[in-house]
This record gives sequence, C-alpha cells and structure tokens, in this order.
Amino acid sequence: MTEFYSGATDRFGCLTEGLLLRRLHLEPFQWPTTSAEASPSPPPIRFFGDGRFFTPDRRARLVPTPFRAPEGHLSGRYPLILNTGRIRDQWHTMTRTGKSPRLMTHRTEPFIEVSPDDARGLGLRDGELAHVESASGAAIGRVRLVDSQRAGSAFMPIHWTDQMSRRARVDALVAAVTDPISGQPQSKYTPISIRPAVMAWHGFAVVTERSSLAHLDYFAVAPVKGGFLLELAHSVEPKDWEQLARAILPAPATGSTLDVLAYHDTAAGHHRMAVFEGDQLVGALFVGREPSTLSRSWVVTQLGKVLSAAERLRMLAGRPSAAVKDKGPIVCACLEVGRAEIVDAIVAQGCASVADVGHAVKAGTQCGSCRAEIGRLIDDVRFQKAG
Repeated sequence: MTEFYSGATDRFGCLTEGLLLRRLHLEPFQWPTTSAEASPSPPPIRFFGDGRFFTPDRRARLVPTPFRAPEGHLSGRYPLILNTGRIRDQWHTMTRTGKSPRLMTHRTEPFIEVSPDDARGLGLRDGELAHVESASGAAIGRVRLVDSQRAGSAFMPIHWTDQMSRRARVDALVAAVTDPISGQPQSKYTPISIRPAVMAWHGFAVVTERSSLAHLDYFAVAPVKGGFLLELAHSVEPKDWEQLARAILPAPATGSTLDVLAYHDTAAGHHRMAVFEGDQLVGALFVGREPSTLSRSWVVTQLGKVLSAAERLRMLAGRPSAAVKDKGPIVCACLEVGRAEIVDAIVAQGCASVADVGHAVKAGTQCGSCRAEIGRLIDDVRFQKAG
C-alpha cells in the first residue's frame, strides 16, 4: 500500500504504470514471451486461453495447506480486530481511481467502520475522527457507525496513501506478517485500539489549486470538478486564522489580487473565508470546533463560478437558497445522485424498491454498485416510519 518507486510519480506524488515504464525504457509486449525487445512470431498463447493448465497432464493442482492461526492476540490494550479491504469505487492505492472526481464523490476521505455497541463503550461518535493504534503503528479515520459491522471488529479501507491523506495508511497498522506459502500479508486480522482523536478545530475547504497541508495533524484530499475538496483538522488552534487560510487557500497569480470575504465568531469558534479572483470563487474554508455538518456537495458546485453579492453571502453561509435543493452526500457516482434526492423519492414519491428509485431519479441504473446502499436507505426510511 506504500509506493516504492521514487521519480515515477504523477502530480500527487503517486506511482503510475506509464511513468514507471517510460522511466525504465520498457515498451509494451504481450506476456508471457521470451523477449521484451520484440514481439515473438508466432505470438504466444495467453495463459489459460485454451482452458488448460501448465502442468504435465494440463490439469489444475490443488495444494492443501494446513490451517495457521493469525499472529497477534487481543488484549486490554488492543481489544478489537481490524479488517481491511476495498471499497466499491476505488482500486489499490488510488493511482488511477483517486484522480477521478466522479469516483471520489462517494467516499471522500478515509474512515473506520465500527459497530454502534463498540462505539458506545469507546466514546466514539458518528462523523468524528478516531485515532486507531496497533502494535505496528497508528492511523486516523472518520468514524462510521454501521449496524452490519460485527461487534469486536472494525473495518478500514486500504486505498488512502500519504499523498491523499495524512496518517490514514492502513499498512502502518498491519504487522509485517505474511503467509509462508502465498506471501499474502495478514491484512484481515490486526489487534487494534480506537479512541476519539482530540482536535482543537475541524474544517473543510474547496480550492482550485492544492497547497501543502503537511503542517496539519489530519487532512484528506479528494479531486472534484474544477479543483479539490479538503477535509482538515489540527490539535492546536492557530494564533492567526487569516494566516492559516492563506496557507490553505489559493495564492494570487502574478499581477493579480484576490478578494477575501470572511466571517469570524471567536466565541463559538466558527471561522469562514471565501476567496474570489474577480467575481469567480477560487477557494473557501469552513472551520469550527466540531466536525462541520454543512453539505460539501453544494459547496463544491460553487467552485469556479462567478457569484453575485447575494450568492457570495450564501456561499459564506455554506447553504444554497431555498429555491435550490441540496443533493446531500453522493450515493450514485455514475449519475451524481445524492442521498437527499433518493430519500425524497422514497418519502415524497412513495418509491418502495430499488427499481422504483431508479425510475424516479435514475440512481442505480448504470453500473449498479450503489443498489445495495439504495436498498438500505429504503429500509431506514421504513424503520423510521414504523417507529
């Protein structure tokens, strides 16, 4: 999960196959082959292309392996088991999928799923940051309370790297233990502890250009249309909020100036700043002592737009006008359908099935990967009505 080749990186510092191949002066060829310099003639067969295996009788060999208990033990210090794996829209360490604004809309930052029962005992609240620790290292993730998560276990995805976040690498937690036969790492069983991550402030920003965030205790970066969405937190409150904003928000281009609109409520700990180049929004920062509940999806749509005086004030408030419906968090990445739109279809239009929701708002009618989540939303609404 960590990138190993320096110099073969994209603009985020992530390894890319194309850059690596060019760096090593390798031309593409079909594998297996006897030479990488030229395509052999006749071309080689594809592995298993004829439905047979490369053994003397051309049949598969199943190799039995004895059961081997995972290393590491639950204890008072590490009472939970960490499971790791993929999420629906990402692949490996985001070297490609992490560049796609559409694929990043569903889960914009690293998270850890915990059962509500465990969360109560650990003092964890949904949407807050948590500090995760094992005997090998530590990480930070956003808490997601999930009824389907088994008590005593937690799940954290593998995808985020140091380029896309700070302190969210799962491989920092997983011990350097591998299966002696397959070489597979023991990524499904890591004893961990989880506790709330104490931060002096939390915030998020939308920016047309990404700046260095290495001075913060936590950040996560997600590409969006026209720029980036940043999730931010730090354990120390800055002496100068304007200085912090200048370090995060875009700097003026040579020969140009930026117009800054700011709101500060020091007593409540709320600080909001929007930066305009001319009348165009190029950055906005929202900070508070608690994680912000403002909808990111609407704020993101304002990035790069030319805003009137009234629209600037709504931007600083972080809320659209009454005439504009906020989508809420994106559920269907293919068609950019938000949670609020799906819930409205269930409640107002009486959609009682995933197919009904698809007919009403098109969600779930493309790749289908969001259909399970749509089904859960239908069940949640039914449960709330029954209660």
